[in-house]
Amino acid sequence: MIFGVLAGVILAFQAGINAGLGKALSSPALATLASFCVGIAGLIVYILASTPGIPTVAVAAKTPWWMWIGGLLGGTYVMAMAMLVPKLGIGLTLAVTITGQLVMAAIIDHFGWLGPVSSFNTTKLAGIACLILGVVLVQKK
Repeated sequence: MIFGVLAGVILAFQAGINAGLGKALSSPALATLASFCVGIAGLIVYILASTPGIPTVAVAAKTPWWMWIGGLLGGTYVMAMAMLVPKLGIGLTLAVTITGQLVMAAIIDHFGWLGPVSSFNTTKLAGIACLILGVVLVQKK
């Protein structure tokens, strides 16, 4: 749980940093590319230092196609942050994206599309309603 909170803290900084980079480069897409290039460099160092072996091409080829689109989805998210933060601010941008994430997560979990089934219920509905209310309250000036 603590690591999850830390990841959320990091995302708030990342959103603001990428928005600033997008403004400096006059392009949210270039800011996203730069962010991913720096991230790839960091991951290469981490993998070389910590991974005992890299899977073979044969193992990678057996992986379902849809498991490879995570980077595309991540890139879309990072670019959305770079585009939305200058218009909405970090707080409102994160509020609406977190609400979208949890609504979709409830649907995915309910149908078991990416893992175990966790049925939708009134408690989850109440939580989502609270998130939507939170978005409304965060946008009030």
